[in-house]
Amino acid sequence: MSVLIVYSSTHGTTEKAAMLIRDQVKNEEETVLINIKQNSVPDLDLFDKVIIGASIHMGAIPRKMRNFLYKEEPALMSKTLGLFLCCLYEDIEAQLQFERSFPETLREHAVAHGFFGGELLFEEMNMFEKMIAKKVSGSIENVHSMNYEAIDQFIAMISETKKNDPEKMR
Repeated sequence: MSVLIVYSSTHGTTEKAAMLIRDQVKNEEETVLINIKQNSVPDLDLFDKVIIGASIHMGAIPRKMRNFLYKEEPALMSKTLGLFLCCLYEDIEAQLQFERSFPETLREHAVAHGFFGGELLFEEMNMFEKMIAKKVSGSIENVHSMNYEAIDQFIAMISETKKNDPEKMR
């Protein structure tokens, strides 16, 4: 089986999560990693599993990722699908961000959902981003709140799922 991991990362947090997933999954399956902000996405027909990850900036996932999800929704519905989100919110707030970020049909179809926490990396931000981050977080200190246990659980869910396994499909 082959796995495509498509992610959108601005300051590297979502990329870090995507690479952790790739490193665990590639031991068992051929894996391709694509940052949608920098590269075009290959033909989805070449892959059995697709994992999609994004981060929240200014309350939403990047437009390029939203456009990809809309355009490729029919093709994604025929794949074993995993969706993850990197954001600083936890619990119900993270769930709400997830629901706003991914179409309902894809959320229901996905065999794995992940909320991986997030980071504020002030040294990676421009002045406008720093201003917004300071206002939202109330601090100018870097924040590192990645949930590595959630990443491991996500990997376990996506790894144990066979393509079109009716027991795992929602």
